Amino acid sequence: MQHEDQLTAELVADFMTYVTSEEGQAAAAEVAGSAPVSDALREQARTAIDAIGTAP
Repeated sequence: MQHEDQLTAELVADFMTYVTSEEGQAAAAEVAGSAPVSDALREQARTAIDAIGTAP
């Protein structure tokens, strides 16, 4: 996922890192009653998050 500026890319990556973290998953479970993502899905998300950057 490419963004036009570095700040937006960093904010999106930081948000997605939190959402997929154990802490973020625990917060989602508490507030929304959702089940946590699996470790395999967390690894896939990490790969996608690592690809977030700025457009050339």
